[in-house]
Amino acid sequence: MKNEIRKIKIVDKLPFNVGVRIGIGVVVTVALMLALTIAGINYMSHVNLRMKGIVENNNVKMEMAHAMQNALRERALNMYIMTIVEDDFLKDDEYQRFNISGTQYYIARKTLEGLASSVEEKEILSRIGGLTRNAQHEVEAVVELLLKGSARNHYDAIRNRVMPRQKLINDQVVELLALLKTQTAAAVSEAESSYQYARKLMFILGMLASVLVIVIAVFVSRKVSKQAHELEHRAFHDELTGLPNRVLFLDRLGHAIARSLRKGTPFVVILLDLDRFKEVNDTLGHIVGDLLLQEVSRRLTGALRGSDTVARFGGDEFAILMEQSDIQHVPGIAEKLLKVLDRPFKVAEQLVDVNASFGSVYFPDHGDDSVARLQKAGLAMYAAKRSHSG
Repeated sequence: MKNEIRKIKIVDKLPFNVGVRIGIGVVVTVALMLALTIAGINYMSHVNLRMKGIVENNNVKMEMAHAMQNALRERALNMYIMTIVEDDFLKDDEYQRFNISGTQYYIARKTLEGLASSVEEKEILSRIGGLTRNAQHEVEAVVELLLKGSARNHYDAIRNRVMPRQKLINDQVVELLALLKTQTAAAVSEAESSYQYARKLMFILGMLASVLVIVIAVFVSRKVSKQAHELEHRAFHDELTGLPNRVLFLDRLGHAIARSLRKGTPFVVILLDLDRFKEVNDTLGHIVGDLLLQEVSRRLTGALRGSDTVARFGGDEFAILMEQSDIQHVPGIAEKLLKVLDRPFKVAEQLVDVNASFGSVYFPDHGDDSVARLQKAGLAMYAAKRSHSG
């Protein structure tokens, strides 16, 4: 009993304001910790959402710009074919394709005008619209002449009047694509600058809020950094397989063309399409189909060099970029890839057997345009696929 009384008296001797100060310190520390956590998460969430919106919006714009380029090339090809064919039915078919390409071009341009957010984009699109209106009457007049008379007599009109106008429009589309790439890079840089600023802010608050607040600040910053990295990765990689997507592949292809033109180094582009993949999806389900695509991606990546690029364009279509590869190596490469894919795949405890069709192009033999190069590879691949199905 005496010991208990002694303890009570010792406790009573503690100054009352010490407990108050400890309580205030705890409250201030917790308040700073909460302020740090809330401010950091909200700020980074805002930055990530803004960056995500810019990247997604620019991806759509770039797709539309590429669609405009493809439509312009298709219309030029249709007009050229109309000059060399004499059969009225064939000429009418090309005229129909010419009109379809014009509709695709119009839709893509109007979509871009609706999505344009910066003054520079609107100025370029305004120039494109003006050039399109100026060229429309000339193009329609020449096409009418091609349909009515001997097409060969109007070749000079197409070459000297129509094509230069089409080229001016295409040059503006190229300028728009360059602007969109610059804007995307600026958005990434801005997000990185904002992230650095937030780190400093969280560090200052963490110093004031004690070691516990610093630990939380580091945790939040790492989480935000990971989110930013994942967002950037998703913008340029296929979500299912983790391979580069079409946007990243075209960018690397453009760099490969530039290096090849500068240094004279050759490279090979291969397009690959799985045969009977639709049957796998229909019979075994999309889950098995997704697992199969992941396994195909692993095999292709493992069969090639680390410097080669394997990309997934969507569905069961893959693309391969092999720099510093001579044309005589292509058959051996294709045979190696066929052997790799020829082995049955064990997916979800089931053996799946698929084959593949290949199409390839070689630089510099097949030109220096990345879109045209992929089109040639695609045509070769679909020809191979038809021969397999036959």
